[in-house]
Amino acid sequence: MLVQLGTRATTGDVVDLLIECHGRIRRFLVLAHRLAEAAGCPEPELRDTARQIARYFAESFPLHVADEDQTLAPRLAGLGGDVDRALATMAVDHRVHQPSIARLIALCVAIGDDPSRRAALSDELARIAADLAASLESHLELEERVIFPCLRRLPAADRAAIGAALRDRRAR
Repeated sequence: MLVQLGTRATTGDVVDLLIECHGRIRRFLVLAHRLAEAAGCPEPELRDTARQIARYFAESFPLHVADEDQTLAPRLAGLGGDVDRALATMAVDHRVHQPSIARLIALCVAIGDDPSRRAALSDELARIAADLAASLESHLELEERVIFPCLRRLPAADRAAIGAALRDRRAR
């Protein structure tokens, strides 16, 4: 089985919500790599897996980027030092990742539409998944090391407002 779905925690803390998002990003990149290597896998499973990966990166991943760019960055900007540098790096990374994310989505859509194309697309899919995993791991680690501790130090009311904004973005 290529897909192993987990459950979402019900915690309301904004940092915990963001850590869950990071976990999903990592899991879907592992899943993309598994899809690239899934020779002999039944076509319905290939189709479903590819569609889940494409849907995640086309729908959920942009919400996470918007959370960071539109909700977190404005609240933390101006704190100086490592935080401002991390926010600047985060914003640049979001732009740099877009072409690879778009290609990952396109490859998964192609496999989802015609699973017999998996073999022909597997090398490119494996390369894109590996490149993204390396690049995004560095990105996620920076956020977890520098940005998330700053979020934890915000007053509870501010963290609650950020969490509400994240949940509201997903409800739209």
